Amino acid sequence: MNYFLKSAIGLLMALCLCLPAQAKDFSHNLLIILDASGSMMGRIQGKSKMRIANQTLLDLCGKLAKQKDLALAVRVYGHQSDKKKKDCQDSKLELAFDRLEVKKVKSLLARVKPRGYTPLAYSLAQAPQDFAGIKRGKRTIVLITDGLETCGGDPCLVAKELAQSGLEIKLHVVGFGLKNKEMKQLECLVKPSGGMILPARNASELARALDTVVKKSLEPNLIVAVQDSKGKPRLCHIEIFKSKASKSLDLRQGPTARFTLTPGVYDILVRDFKTRQTKRIKGVEIPKGKTVEKTVVLGSGRLLVKLETTQNKPIKGYVEVTLFEEGKKLNSTGSYLTGKPHVFTLPQGNYRVSARVDKMGYKDVKENIQIKTGQEEQITFRFGQATLQVVLEDANGAKLPAYVEVWFMKNGNKAGYKSASSKDGTATFTLVPGTYSLKTRRMDTKVKKLVPDFKISDQEKQIKKVIFD
Repeated sequence: MNYFLKSAIGLLMALCLCLPAQAKDFSHNLLIILDASGSMMGRIQGKSKMRIANQTLLDLCGKLAKQKDLALAVRVYGHQSDKKKKDCQDSKLELAFDRLEVKKVKSLLARVKPRGYTPLAYSLAQAPQDFAGIKRGKRTIVLITDGLETCGGDPCLVAKELAQSGLEIKLHVVGFGLKNKEMKQLECLVKPSGGMILPARNASELARALDTVVKKSLEPNLIVAVQDSKGKPRLCHIEIFKSKASKSLDLRQGPTARFTLTPGVYDILVRDFKTRQTKRIKGVEIPKGKTVEKTVVLGSGRLLVKLETTQNKPIKGYVEVTLFEEGKKLNSTGSYLTGKPHVFTLPQGNYRVSARVDKMGYKDVKENIQIKTGQEEQITFRFGQATLQVVLEDANGAKLPAYVEVWFMKNGNKAGYKSASSKDGTATFTLVPGTYSLKTRRMDTKVKKLVPDFKISDQEKQIKKVIFD
């Protein structure tokens, strides 16, 4: 691997560990590499090539300023040292990636004066460092040059290694005032990444060439629209992954999102803002030169839930509905039922539904409830009910004010409890059938009394006397 490129990639890895995250992730990240070598003092139609290039770039930036999802960076080479110094590292990232601000670009270009050599290979090898901190979005380089490498580097090799680095950077070249033979020599720069190379003999051709490559860079090749089963748009997070990969490449919001991706195979993950319904579309192929449009339908159905006793009488309780995908919990929703059936409107999918009538730890669970678009499922939970009366007395049979805790026992462990303060020495509890234990405490002397595990059955009315000595 080219030494400069290898060093830059190594530095990029180090920078990723210490650089602060960008304030915003952009869908498009455009790096302009501008030639400011001594030959840019040459004149075309009475103006220096540098002046023409600067004005053309400013005009382009004016057009791009409305692009909210575009980040721009500018690297300039040949502008810091005179040719006599033969400075082959005369290349500097003058504007780091950030939202495009025309004033900053104008201020930079006003300071740039053509002076030195043309270190093409070195400048391209700095690209991994220039893109450090860019986590998402398309990465594009537009190189504007009026000459070939003058520092003995091999820009063709650097371009090849850059394309193989895994950074997914597309390189375009605009040859300003170059001869056909020179343009041929630069074709090797764009071939590895599938970029474009365009000639420009004057100001109008330079503007047209830059418009063409930038428009191509910003042109979406994947359009994702999300709607419900009735065709109504759904506001969602829309996220793009390389096929079978876990690292997110781009994330957009809205019922429709447009992405500019390198040709390949991708997965699309859609998550509804309101319902948190999630749907993954796998293996979407983006061919070269084509735009793919995908419509994702997030359908919904209804789930009617009833809570009743074993005697078919409505009861109050809490119901939780949990959505699973490929065995993984995605999200859940719940509602307290006041004795009436409750209808959940849910995304299509596989659910686990649980219900409880108190907070003591007993839950009834129904697995693999399938909700289908446009259909309604009905489920009923039936709970047994029993009555426990706790009577607290002293040795002479006099009722004692006391505090009572009734613990629900699950697999020999305490799972939850109900409590009551009884001033008249009697406390009554409605319980689901199961195993329980008691913990009591006199209000006057604070003396405690425990009652070990006992069982109570459906429809049973059981009295437990607790005698304090």
